[in-house]
Amino acid sequence: MSPVLETTTTVPSAVSALSLGPNDALCVGSYDGAVRWYNLPSGKVSRAVKALGDEISSIVWSPPKKDTPASVWIASGRKVCGCVKFVPDRPNELLSGGYDSALLHFDVAQGSTLSRFDIAATPSRGISLSPPFVLSISISTTGLLAASTADGRVWLGGGGEKRSHASQGPNKKRSRKWEGLKEDEGVWLQVADGPVVSTAFRDPERLVTCSLLGTMSAYDISRGGKGELQASKIWSEATRSVEKVNAMAVSHSWVVIGGFGKDGKGVVEVWCNPQENTSQPVS
Repeated sequence: MSPVLETTTTVPSAVSALSLGPNDALCVGSYDGAVRWYNLPSGKVSRAVKALGDEISSIVWSPPKKDTPASVWIASGRKVCGCVKFVPDRPNELLSGGYDSALLHFDVAQGSTLSRFDIAATPSRGISLSPPFVLSISISTTGLLAASTADGRVWLGGGGEKRSHASQGPNKKRSRKWEGLKEDEGVWLQVADGPVVSTAFRDPERLVTCSLLGTMSAYDISRGGKGELQASKIWSEATRSVEKVNAMAVSHSWVVIGGFGKDGKGVVEVWCNPQENTSQPVS
């Protein structure tokens, strides 16, 4: 089953960042330096922070701790790399990607580079598409990597995925560092004809992607008989009011798409995720 459009909300300025938090709370950042909070599925603003001075480039929730509520961290401006993610369960290991068409894996405590994956452009029908800039990075809770590019592809890196000993084989040893950038343990997916602006894992076996022009797709991720990564598309949908997509946020319940409409104003579409997907793979 594909997701169902639940609400469409407009904001004065184009949406640049989205983040889903506890209890279906949604933060929406925009080009004008404003951040608005919503309690899904409602499209009404519950609170807002305005005039932060520059475009909201990123929003992340800090999970609640004992006697401390959840908090929100907001990045304003565009003077950092394109995207960064910490590797789950490895607090010293950071992955970054950007306009140098490379994925870099760092040890932040040692200040050293652990691994690097340079992405080559792929010509299509004799014509090279956009350069393979890295536009988004997602890492599942099990360490599976998804990185999207401006030439319409997503790279799944499986070298750092936590798997059962039986599925890894008898000779697989536990690595002292995450190995998600090993090229021989990854696979490329051709997702769109243009830039893929966002990827997100709904869970370790379900990846959702969205293109610049608003094509959302979901893939079931699995392993073949020899342990090779496989991806089957299970649904695809198009945004209704968002003309150009800048951000996406995904949870078990929601797929949220943000960007701007034909009039240049910001638009947020909230789609309700199916609880169970029993559809057959689509081509």
